[in-house]
Amino acid sequence: MDVRSEEEIESIAFPLKFQADCIHVPTDEIPDRLSEIPKDKPVGIFCSAETRSAIVYAFLRANGYDNVKIIVGGYAETVNALKPGKIWKAVI
Repeated sequence: MDVRSEEEIESIAFPLKFQADCIHVPTDEIPDRLSEIPKDKPVGIFCSAETRSAIVYAFLRANGYDNVKIIVGGYAETVNALKPGKIWKAVI
């Protein structure tokens, strides 16, 4: 679950494809959109620097979500993971 704002999504979008459902619910919308977040599946929480992820993690745990995790790394690690190897080696 991506908890970044709409503006962040527009400025930095990651074309991620997983064998899982990926949803975008901005942090400030979480309380009103709890019904969209599954309790019967693992939930990974992503934001740009892990701060909002920690807040959402605590909120979900307090609301009965047992299988939630913070996706560690934020932008820095995500961007590094997405860099094409050959291009990256040529640039550095």
